[in-house]
Amino acid sequence: MPSIPLSAIQEFRDFEDFLSNNENVFYISGSGYLCKVEEKSARKLLAKLLSNELASQFTYHGATGKRTFKDTHLGEVFESALLTSFKNDLSDAKDAAGKWFRNAPWRKPSDGASESKRASNEGLQR
Repeated sequence: MPSIPLSAIQEFRDFEDFLSNNENVFYISGSGYLCKVEEKSARKLLAKLLSNELASQFTYHGATGKRTFKDTHLGEVFESALLTSFKNDLSDAKDAAGKWFRNAPWRKPSDGASESKRASNEGLQR
């Protein structure tokens, strides 16, 4: 099983291949990252699965021409993990996921770099 958080598109593809075997899906559980608040659980789970750099290449719903997360095997696992705790349509979690992906370029890089995209862009404007 590839290590998480995934940080490159090739790692994501390898993980998708891993998840394409339904037996491997049982190795993935989000229970350690879920809390009582649906939106917070979604953000915590996504942060454990994907680096900010990789998340910047996705959108949850696929409206901007980027890769669509919700239609991937990992997207299905993400929703399934949330459904173990939240027995509803997950609309709040999906909204939170959309915002999480949209804001990924502006969060501090998870690779240990000192600047986010926003910080580096602000430096150019000075």
